[in-house]
Amino acid sequence: MPDLAQPDMPPLGDYLPLLDEGRLEMAPPKNWAVSPRSTKFIVRFQSDPSAPYPSVVVTAEDCDRFRDVTAKNVHQYLKFVAAEMEAAGRSGTVRPGRIGQMVGVVYQRRVKVKDSLGTILDQLYFDTVRGGRRYRFQLWANSDIMDLAKPAFLSILNGTRFSAVEEMEGESLEGEPAAAPE
Repeated sequence: MPDLAQPDMPPLGDYLPLLDEGRLEMAPPKNWAVSPRSTKFIVRFQSDPSAPYPSVVVTAEDCDRFRDVTAKNVHQYLKFVAAEMEAAGRSGTVRPGRIGQMVGVVYQRRVKVKDSLGTILDQLYFDTVRGGRRYRFQLWANSDIMDLAKPAFLSILNGTRFSAVEEMEGESLEGEPAAAPE
């Protein structure tokens, strides 16, 4: 499985207070801003507080199909995400990857932003499940600066830590998909 870490990843700043009800510890790259809170995401980091992009957005939701994505089941998760994308009419290549404490899948999309200019952006995703929660880490950037913003995104991923709260929420065999809902 490819290790996504790169030698040119910028250093991180200070870690934020625990996020997602104590499950997640994250820090932005040095000199990046933390956006105001929103119900649309757990956290959002911006390279420049006066410009909306590039930015890194992290969302989470409960996941019934998987308890944790591990090296043992990442290919099952890859198929799950690819099928989900296909059902939604989205295209893209989904690949497995590992960075820091996380194993997950990586994919990229191009989207039209709902603004007055009809801006087109690239989105780079790292998608994983930890403790029954599906985390989507998204880098939003114009295509001409995506490669410049990617090391900061990877640095955030590499520094992300999951706390012990997830271990107390329920016992399941690590790496096994959760039982399918009836």
